[in-house]
Amino acid sequence: MPLGDIHFDADCNVERLIKDVEYIQKNGFYTLLIGDLFDVGFFNQVRTMEEKEQTLNSAMRSLKGIFTPIKDKILCVVEGNHDRRISKATGFDIVEEFTDDLGIPYARGQAVLDLRIGQRDPSNPRVGKYEYSVAISHGYGGGRTYGAKANKITHWADTWEGIDLFVIGHVHSPMSIPKARYVFDRRTGSVKISEIRSVVLGAYQEEALYAVQSLYPPSARINYLVYLSGNEKKITISEVSQ
Repeated sequence: MPLGDIHFDADCNVERLIKDVEYIQKNGFYTLLIGDLFDVGFFNQVRTMEEKEQTLNSAMRSLKGIFTPIKDKILCVVEGNHDRRISKATGFDIVEEFTDDLGIPYARGQAVLDLRIGQRDPSNPRVGKYEYSVAISHGYGGGRTYGAKANKITHWADTWEGIDLFVIGHVHSPMSIPKARYVFDRRTGSVKISEIRSVVLGAYQEEALYAVQSLYPPSARINYLVYLSGNEKKITISEVSQ
């Protein structure tokens, strides 16, 4: 159950975040954190944090406390544009500090997870270890319409071969987009259809001033459960609304 755009603590729905983390822990799910863990971007905003309920240090401690119970279930964290702004403003990579302390893999830009699901069963040749490749990135750019936001991940998916699932955040509009392409096998001269799944994650940030001023809509409170089958090569995606 990947999580996107926490923006801790800038109008972040902390109660919902804690509930989702508890849901992941209770069900033994794995997760991904797809960038924008924090929200401070510039020196004046860093100073302003001192006047808020959470300083940058206390925000770090709070977020570590929330994710520590499931740190072994976090497959990877990717850097977001707000996280990157903090690094540029302060010379300190706050997400690297977060991941180092919790022992979580950290990626900047794009990353590919090579996952192997299921155990081989000698008595049943149909049941085996299936390989899945998952590409993750925070996302980029603007775009107000759902079509423009969907185009970002579908265009990104067109730049890769051999990826089963693409996951981004950034645009704060959750959606699941199925896609397929023809694959020609030179060895056999046959053509097969390869299914590609793409997921755009929502955000935990609600009622941020800049978003209200710019007439942005709120993010739907939806997460996605991605089930990778170990009995056949199959991806199933379902919605979870807390």
